[in-house]
Amino acid sequence: RFPPATSAPQSSQLGLWLGRPGAAGGGVPLRLKSVAAVVSPSIGAGAAEAVTATETTGSARLWALLRGEGALVAPGYERMVGTWLVGASGMLFSMIAIGGYTRLSGSGLSMTDWRIEGRSLPRSDEAWKREFEEYKRYPEYQRLHNGSMELDEFKQIYFVEWFHRMWGRGAGL
Repeated sequence: RFPPATSAPQSSQLGLWLGRPGAAGGGVPLRLKSVAAVVSPSIGAGAAEAVTATETTGSARLWALLRGEGALVAPGYERMVGTWLVGASGMLFSMIAIGGYTRLSGSGLSMTDWRIEGRSLPRSDEAWKREFEEYKRYPEYQRLHNGSMELDEFKQIYFVEWFHRMWGRGAGL
């Protein structure tokens, strides 16, 4: 429990303000358990000063980061990290869009073989027919298509599912 406060503490007293250290009344007080230790009259003066100095340094650092003065990225790497973040965000967004299209087009689960290392598209008519026959045994085909799908239609939904998986693998790298 915190002792009752008679007035708002100054940042120079506690060093626990999210504001500029030493600025009178600037910032927002943090209500942490450590505040009770600093405010408590039973704590020794030396320990209270040590906590105050440590918290003031932390507040100054946080304030500098919030103002954009602290470097979250090493100097000289800002453009590289920014490019990576934009690329990763683009891959994530496109993965969600491709996944939505895969789901809405009914292409999901058309690839019945889940190999983690991936696979290429079937190259021969015989390979396509094998894949199609395998797909016909799955409940999705029986529920949605049940004999009404041709091999060419299967090739289209298979490609959408295959592309979605390969894009996901690429995004994961």
